[in-house]
Amino acid sequence: MPQINRRRDVFICFSKARPGEAKVAISLKDVLEQHDLFAFEYEDWSWIGGDPGLEADVDRGKLRQMLTTCSVVVLISPHEGEASPGVQTEIAELRACGSPVILLHWSPGGWNPILQPQRFEGLNVIWAYEGRSMPGRDVADNQCEFLAKQLAAGAWLACQVRHLHAEHATTGGALLASLPQASQHALLNFRLQQSDDTAMSDEDVGVAALASDVAGRATPSALRGFLSFWRGGADLMAATVARESRFSLIRPLKAFAAAGEALADSAAERLGSDDVSGATVKERGLMLIRLNRIDEAIATLTRAFDRVPANERFEVWQALAIAYQETDRGRAIDCLTSAIDCAPGPEIASTLCYNRGVMRLEAGQRQPAIEDFSFVIDTKADTALRLSALRVRAKVRAELNDTDGAIADFTRLLADADSSPRMAVSAWMDRGALYAARRREAEAIADLTRAIDAADATPLQRFRSLEARAQVLEASGQKLAAATDCEAMAQYTNADSKYREELRRRAAQLRR
Repeated sequence: MPQINRRRDVFICFSKARPGEAKVAISLKDVLEQHDLFAFEYEDWSWIGGDPGLEADVDRGKLRQMLTTCSVVVLISPHEGEASPGVQTEIAELRACGSPVILLHWSPGGWNPILQPQRFEGLNVIWAYEGRSMPGRDVADNQCEFLAKQLAAGAWLACQVRHLHAEHATTGGALLASLPQASQHALLNFRLQQSDDTAMSDEDVGVAALASDVAGRATPSALRGFLSFWRGGADLMAATVARESRFSLIRPLKAFAAAGEALADSAAERLGSDDVSGATVKERGLMLIRLNRIDEAIATLTRAFDRVPANERFEVWQALAIAYQETDRGRAIDCLTSAIDCAPGPEIASTLCYNRGVMRLEAGQRQPAIEDFSFVIDTKADTALRLSALRVRAKVRAELNDTDGAIADFTRLLADADSSPRMAVSAWMDRGALYAARRREAEAIADLTRAIDAADATPLQRFRSLEARAQVLEASGQKLAAATDCEAMAQYTNADSKYREELRRRAAQLRR
């Protein structure tokens, strides 16, 4: 079910122009989301701007904020040579802020922390992993998938360590700090700060005894907080990640899962019960969905109805809708309808209606979907949600050949363009295409020009807008202006070389 999640747990540092590094980064992002972690994406990177080939305008304050608010940075080092200017900037900021870094380096070539330690001097590298590259700085698909899984497992462990120290310092954080250090890598010792004088220990410490001691010192409130966190699904993900880990991650991930389980058992023993709240049961159900254990998720969520207050039952219905989404779309829509019926306020009802509208679209129910989006638009919902509903309704109306309705929706959205400048770029492009189809060339050109000139337009959006505007200009007899747009597109180095050559030929023809 579509949800806008602005939480960012991981920053992936890599050169987008290098195919092998970019392939690993994309695969890593997908695996992170399977682990309920989210990485910064290029759409978040308002710290960098400029057209392709031009020097980037860097807002170091914004970049530093991103690096310090995430839990861990994954640095995918270059296969060879120097890092790109963007990566060099990120590394410089990492040296300054000291954020924990998971390093991926390469064999047989590429940066190497043993042979070239100066490249990593000043970085807080808490774990390093080696990948194998192919000729041409590419990475084999199976190697890419394997690397992504291991890096994601390491990132997940780092995020849990940070969370436990921040939110459960006297329980989970205290237990991790008491475990003996068994590796030269900080992360594998459940630390996020690398030290040159790590005291190694071969002592076989009983985790159950340590957990019992920690539980004995913690307050009942702290124990209940940890128990809710662990039984809310962290135990399920810990067991899954430990089972899938390889090589140096096997021991620490199994130890982490065992330590968490021992502390949960000790907490329950001291509290006299392992009973948890309805909210915790719901979170456990959502984790089961994420792990694709749907039958268990449905059973768990159904039990939550008896434990949550009436004003929170909509959350359980919403979770059940997610559980049924892939297997029974009709039942999923019914669950969302039940959630809407018991929503405690119009804002929540609007969000649920938006989600039901998206689900109805996926089920091919376009007219009912329009009704849901109309409810969101007319209920004075959150501005971002209302603008999203306008955009989706406009697209559906265009698909239904209601061009006037679609143009009207895009126009309403663009009346508030400053509230969502990135969405406005797409709206100018889409409305421009509708104007062009109606042979309203002047209005089409104006919209596409706004998209091209927008500060928030991505290079691809500018390229596509130039492409569309060139076609409209040529159709309206403005051949010289169309030629100028073709020449501008030919400057985009990311475009296919054959297409760029075709654009140059087209520009020459238009100038004759």
